[in-house]
Amino acid sequence: MGDWYYESYPGEVMMHRDREEMHRVSDGYFQLGDDLRKDPANDYGYWLQSYGTYPSIDGSTVCEPMAKYFDYYFLGAFLGLDGSEEMFLNYALVSNNFSRTHGAYVNLIQKNAKRAMYGRELYDGEHVPVYLSEDHPVDLFLGTAPSADEFALAESEGVTLVQEPVCWDAFVFIVNARNPVDNLSLDQIRDIYSGEITSWKDVGGRWKAITPYQRNANSGSQTAMESMVMQGEPLMPPIMGEVRTMDGLVEAVADFDNGTGSIGYTFLYYVDEMYKDENIKLLSIDGVAPTEENIRSGAYPLAVNYYAVYREEDEDGTAGKFTEWILSEEGQMVVEQAGYIPMDSGARPE
Repeated sequence: MGDWYYESYPGEVMMHRDREEMHRVSDGYFQLGDDLRKDPANDYGYWLQSYGTYPSIDGSTVCEPMAKYFDYYFLGAFLGLDGSEEMFLNYALVSNNFSRTHGAYVNLIQKNAKRAMYGRELYDGEHVPVYLSEDHPVDLFLGTAPSADEFALAESEGVTLVQEPVCWDAFVFIVNARNPVDNLSLDQIRDIYSGEITSWKDVGGRWKAITPYQRNANSGSQTAMESMVMQGEPLMPPIMGEVRTMDGLVEAVADFDNGTGSIGYTFLYYVDEMYKDENIKLLSIDGVAPTEENIRSGAYPLAVNYYAVYREEDEDGTAGKFTEWILSEEGQMVVEQAGYIPMDSGARPE
C-alpha cells in the first residue's frame, strides 16, 4: 500500500495517495445513471444525474476511504478521467462527506438523502460539478455497528437493519508519546474510565493525574467503548467534556502542553492511515500490541469489524447486491487495496 494522508476541512475529508497501480472496471453492474443533464434551475453551470444502479453510501468517518475506493473502482473509467488516481480521488468523489456514524444511521433508517457531487470532465479538460439526485435516500451504511439507540430508532421507524461484517480493524487506546506507559490491562482501562484509577503512578507511570477523554454518545468509538470495554459498567462523567470528532480527540492527546496525562480511544485505521500524529502512541492491551499480525490472528483482544448495513426491504435491491459484491473475492480485494484487513484474513476474536 502507498501512504495516505488527509487534510480535514469542516464537513469533508480530502484524500491523497502515493501513485501506484489500481484496478478499475468500466463495465460493472454498479454505475451512475445515463441521464446526465444541465440543471435548468441553476445559472452556474451545474449538472444533474441520477444514481442509476450505484448506491448512495453514508457511514462512519473511518470507512470513508473504503467508499472512495469503491467509487474509483466502478466509476473512474466511466467518468472519462485521464487515468490519474489523484484526479479522481480529489475531484470525482461520489462518496465524499460522510455524515459520521449516528447521522449516517439516521439517514439510512429514515431514508434521508445525502448531498453528493463530483467533478466531471466534459469540455476541453474543463471539470464541471455534477450533483446526484437529492431525493435519492441513502442505500448503504459503511462503518461501526449500530448502537442501542440506533436499533431503537430503527424499531420505532418500522425498519429492520441487516448488517454484514466486511473487514477487520482494531479498537485502540492512545496516549501522549511522552507518556512512559506502554501497556494497560482491560481491567485497568475500566478502572480509569470508571474513576477508580486517577493517577498514572497507579499503572506504572509518573505521578500525574489521568485525563481520560471520551467521545460523544452514538459515535462509533463511543459505542465500541461501552460494549467492548466497559461491558455494562458505567463510564464516569467526562472530565473534559465529550469530544465530538476523532481528530479532535487525537489532537487533545497529542497536545504538547496539556496532553501528557491524557488517554483516549479510537480505531487503528484512523490513526494509522487517516490522521497520523507523531505525538501519540498506541498502547498494548493485556500485553498484546494492535498490529495487523495480532489482529489477523485474533491475539489482540479488541479486534473489531466494520459493517455494511442496509434496510431489510432493500436486500434484493442495490444495497443487498452491493454488499454481496463487497464480500466477494473481487470486493475484498478492493477493501484490502484501501488498507483494511479483509474478512478472510483469519482474524476471529470471540
